[in-house]
Amino acid sequence: MNKHLNLDKASEVLRISKKVGFVNRGYFIIGFPTETKESIRRTVNFAKKADLDIVQFNSFTPLPGSPIYDTINQYGKFDDNWDKMNFVNSVFIPDGFDKEMLEKIIQNAYKEFYLRPKQCPPKSLARYLRIRPGK
Repeated sequence: MNKHLNLDKASEVLRISKKVGFVNRGYFIIGFPTETKESIRRTVNFAKKADLDIVQFNSFTPLPGSPIYDTINQYGKFDDNWDKMNFVNSVFIPDGFDKEMLEKIIQNAYKEFYLRPKQCPPKSLARYLRIRPGK
């Protein structure tokens, strides 16, 4: 994705912002073209380790006009149905994954984050259940 993000610096900024009273939110995209189970594991572990209050894990969606759109099929299976392009539906499945596996990984990432003792007071659990009904 070419973010060139320094995770140590991001963690420090999150720690400081929490200390001064901010609610920290993390937004993560799962299923990039060259992603592996190990890189997804590192993403989820960072989310759990960082001083975040709320997270959102979304499926990678190659939008028309984006730099990757024209070449996305060389990295996996892509359903270019516009009605499904909403970052929740898994429209792109990278090589080495199937749709069910990718959706299960995202579901488990939410569980791992929100069902930790640090995050699991009743308010957080209720918020999680409202965000992801039926999961």
